[in-house]
Amino acid sequence: MKDKYEILEFNIIKETLSSIAKMEINKERLLELKMSNDKEHVEHMLRQVDEISTILIKYGNMELVELGDIAYSVERASKKAILSIKELYNILSSFKLILELEKYNMNISKSEYVEYYKIINSLTFVDNLYRELLKSISNDMTILDSASIKLKKIRNEISNCEADITNKLKKIIANNLKILTNTDIIYRNGKQVLAVNSSYKY
Repeated sequence: MKDKYEILEFNIIKETLSSIAKMEINKERLLELKMSNDKEHVEHMLRQVDEISTILIKYGNMELVELGDIAYSVERASKKAILSIKELYNILSSFKLILELEKYNMNISKSEYVEYYKIINSLTFVDNLYRELLKSISNDMTILDSASIKLKKIRNEISNCEADITNKLKKIIANNLKILTNTDIIYRNGKQVLAVNSSYKY
């Protein structure tokens, strides 16, 4: 005997919605949808869908950035755990999306779209944290020099040391051309080395 999910083809509906969702996080959530027999809850969700559909038709789609689920990361941070750069980048991306939503909402009436603004007002934006993350993480998820004064100083010192080593190697090359097979500085296992002619090797 078919259950209610099969009769109403609910699984097919979920799979179809998931296939057209842009964000991976939403694809997963759509596949986990459950039916509800709570009339008030269903009517509330229908009002939300109706308002958002109307807004999209009237104001057009908003370009969305790909987001990861930050709920687990926020929970870990509240327990003073150290977050990975990917987790921090996902939080930064969430803040950026909220700012984009603010621009998108500029002409959307709060009194006309009450349910929509309930969702918007539930979003959390922490300005100080946003500014710190923005100056610390690049779009390719690397830590920027501007993340801290100490980091910038350390990286400058490393850069200066590398430049000194390169300059010394160039002097060595200039003074020992006859024993080198070429004048290139070669990187091997993360170190700068010179190619010495085999007849001069011991």
